[in-house]
Amino acid sequence: MLDAEALAGTTAVLLTRGAVALPGEDVTDLVGAAVWGLLRSAQAENPGRFVLVDTDGSAASHEALHALLASGEPQAVVRAGTVHGGRLVRPPADGGEPGGTFGPEGTTLVTGATGAVGRVLTRHLVTAHGVRRLLLLSRGGEAPELVEELTGLGADVTLVACDAADRDALSAVLSAVPAEHPLTSVVHLAAVVDDGTLTSLTEEKLTAALRPKVDAAWNLHELTAESELTAFVLFSSVAGLLGNLGQANYAAANAYLDALAAHRRAAGLPAQSLAWGLWAATGSGGSGATPDEAQLAQEGMAALSDAEGAELFDAALARQEALLVPMKAGGRGAGTGGTEGVPHVFRSLVAPVRRAASRTTVSDTDALRRRLAGLTAEQLDKAMEELVLEHAGALLGYGDNETIDPERHFLESGFDSLTAVELRNGLNAATGLRLSATVAFDHQTPGGLARHMAAQIGAVPSTAGPADASGREPGSAGTGGEREPAPAAGESVPELFRAMVRAGQVQEGLGLLNWVVRTRSQFTSSADLERPPVSVRMADGDEAPHLVCLCTPAAMGGAYQYAKLVSAFKGARTVTVLPMPGFGPGEQLPASVPAALDVLAATVKDIVGDAPFALLGHSGGGLLAHATAGLLEEQGRPPLGVALLDTYLVEQTAGFQDFAAEVAVGALTREISYGQLGNATSLSAMAQYVALMPEIELKELATPTLLVKASERFATGPEDTAAATTAHDGPETAGDEAAADDWQTTWSLATRVETVPGDHFSLVEQGAETTAAVVENWLGTLA
Repeated sequence: MLDAEALAGTTAVLLTRGAVALPGEDVTDLVGAAVWGLLRSAQAENPGRFVLVDTDGSAASHEALHALLASGEPQAVVRAGTVHGGRLVRPPADGGEPGGTFGPEGTTLVTGATGAVGRVLTRHLVTAHGVRRLLLLSRGGEAPELVEELTGLGADVTLVACDAADRDALSAVLSAVPAEHPLTSVVHLAAVVDDGTLTSLTEEKLTAALRPKVDAAWNLHELTAESELTAFVLFSSVAGLLGNLGQANYAAANAYLDALAAHRRAAGLPAQSLAWGLWAATGSGGSGATPDEAQLAQEGMAALSDAEGAELFDAALARQEALLVPMKAGGRGAGTGGTEGVPHVFRSLVAPVRRAASRTTVSDTDALRRRLAGLTAEQLDKAMEELVLEHAGALLGYGDNETIDPERHFLESGFDSLTAVELRNGLNAATGLRLSATVAFDHQTPGGLARHMAAQIGAVPSTAGPADASGREPGSAGTGGEREPAPAAGESVPELFRAMVRAGQVQEGLGLLNWVVRTRSQFTSSADLERPPVSVRMADGDEAPHLVCLCTPAAMGGAYQYAKLVSAFKGARTVTVLPMPGFGPGEQLPASVPAALDVLAATVKDIVGDAPFALLGHSGGGLLAHATAGLLEEQGRPPLGVALLDTYLVEQTAGFQDFAAEVAVGALTREISYGQLGNATSLSAMAQYVALMPEIELKELATPTLLVKASERFATGPEDTAAATTAHDGPETAGDEAAADDWQTTWSLATRVETVPGDHFSLVEQGAETTAAVVENWLGTLA
C-alpha cells in the first residue's frame, strides 16, 4: 500500500485476535504477534499510515473501534468494548512470586553465550546465582577463553557448536544432558541483526532475523516441555515494542518472544521475556540488536552499563510478570512537561521529550504555513533551506556552531537510508507536505530538497497533494523541479513497468520504457553534454589509489548503492562515487556507447587529477568501468586497477537481456531501502543502457583486473544470507572459472578472481564488509 497511488494518504488498520495479551491473558496468535512487531517499525518509518488493534471480536469491541480510530492511538487492545492503549508502566513494588530461579544442582542452558552480553550473563549466573553446570550453545563454536574463565570461577562448562534453530541438532544436545544433572533452566540470547527499512525487506532478511530467535525459541519451548524447569528466560529487545526505524524484521522476532512468554505462562510453564534497552559497553541492545542510540535517548532511554544490566536481570527474575523491559530511563529530555512529541508507549513512564527539529504539533504546522504564505519565491526558498538544515543538523547531532553545507550531498554529510527517512518524517510533520521516503536522495542536497519543498508549498498553499505511485508528489523529480514524463491514463510509467515485471513480462516492460527514451534528449560526446554527472566523495583517506566507483546503470542505482561498501574504507582511502549520466531529471541520455565512455573517462580524470586511481563497478557498472579503463589506457591515463563486482559479460548464459530481466526481478523483490524500482526518468535511462550494453567492445586491458563473484544465485536467494557474510573463499586463478556453474559470472579478461558469500545484491548490501575486505586487499597489491 505504501507505493499505491490510490492509497496515498490513507491509513491501514490491522485487526488481530489473540496476538497481544493483557496481563493474565494467553497469546493464541504468535504469528500475529510477530506481525505487530514488524508493523510497529512500519509505523515509525511511515507515521500515520498504520494502526494496530487486537480485539476480542465482541460486538461491544467492534463498536469501540470508531472512537479508537478517532483518538489517534496507534496501537490498542480492545476487550469487551474497553480500549487499552499500549503503555510502559513502572511495575508495582510487590513483585509477587519470582519469575525464575537458578541454582547449583541442575544444568543451565544458554544460547548465544559467546556474544558480548552472553559473556556478561554467564559470568553473572556463576558468581551471583551459584550456577555450577553451564551448557553453552553457540553457532560459532569455540570460545576457549570464556570456558577457561568460567571454569576458574567454579563452573563445569560445556560449550557446544549448535544452532538452536536446528531442531534435530538441539534435540541431540538436550538428549546428552546427564540425568544426574538434568536441565533446570534456559536462557535464550541468540540473535542476528540484518537491518533494513520495511520496503527493503526480503525473504532472506526476514529469515536472517527470525530464525535464530523465533525458530530457536519455539524449539526450546517444545523440546523442554517435559523438563522440570525453574527458569525460561528470553532475551528480547525493546525494538519489538517500539518498532525501531530500519529494524522491522528484528522487531517482529522480538515481539514473537514476548508473546511466547505470555503463551507459556498461560500454560502454567515458567517464562519471562526481557525486552532490553541499550547496553553501553557492548554498544547494542541486550539481545544483540543495535538500535538508534540517539533516538532512544531522545525518547527517554539511556544506556545501561554491564553492572546495571546484571542488576536489572536479577530484579526481573524476582518478579512475576511475563514481560518486563529492563532499561535505563533518563535522556536529555527528562524532567520537562507535556506529552507532545513523545511516543504513546512512553507517555506514562518518562518525562516527555520534544525531539529537536523532528516533532511538530498541528498548530506549529499551521503557523508555519501562514508565515510562509506571504513570502516571495526567493524568501520561501531560503526559509525551506533553513528548515531542512535545522532538521538535518539535529539528526546528525550537530551543535549550535556547526553547519551543514546546503549544496553538499546528503551521503557526504553522513546520511543513510534510516536518517533520510527520519528527515522526511520531520519535514512532513513540520510542513504538512507528503514527501516520499526517498526525497533526500532524490534531490541529493539540502539546497535541492529545500527548493523542491518550496515549489510544493508554492503550488499547494494549504495541504499537500497525494503522492504518485512512485511515492513522489505530482510534478516532482529526481534532482530538480522538472516534471516526470507524463503517465499513461490512470497509471504511471513506473506502475506499468512494475506490473509487467511482476507478470514476468520484463522484455515487454523494457519496450514500454523505450518509448519514453524516444522523448528524451541525447548527447553524442562530452562536448554536447549540457550537464555532466555530479560525483559524490563518500570517504577520505591517505591510502593510494583513489577509488572511483561507477554506479550501476539501473533504475534503483545511485551513489547510495555503495554506502555500505564505502563505509569500510572511511578514514583509510578516498572513495568517490560517479553516477551514470541520464538518470537525473533534465539530464541527457548517451546516444551510443562511445558517447557514454567519453563522458565517464573525462569525468574520472576531473575527479582524480594527477593522483593514482582505480575503478570499481558493480553489475552493469562493472562493464562500463572495464570499458572506461580501456579508453583511459588509450588516452595515456590508465587506472592502476579495475574491480568488477559480480559483473556479467553481455554474451554470457542465456543472453544479456535474460540477465537484465533476472536483475529486474531481484530488484523488485527488494524495492531497496532507498526507494522503489524507479521513476520514469531513471527507468527510461536504465532501458537505454540495457539497449547499449551489447554494443560495448571489451578488450583485454594492460590494467590489472579483479573479478569478485557471488557464491549464490540471486534469483532464488540463499537460505541464510546473514550467516554467509562472515568469510570468503580463497583466491582463485582465472583458469578456475571454467568450472563455475552456468549461472555464475565468468570473465576471461580478469587477472584475479575471488568468490564471496551471498548473491548479486547482498555482496554490496549485508555482505558489503566482506566484499570491501577483498577489494582492499587487492588494492594493496597495486600501490
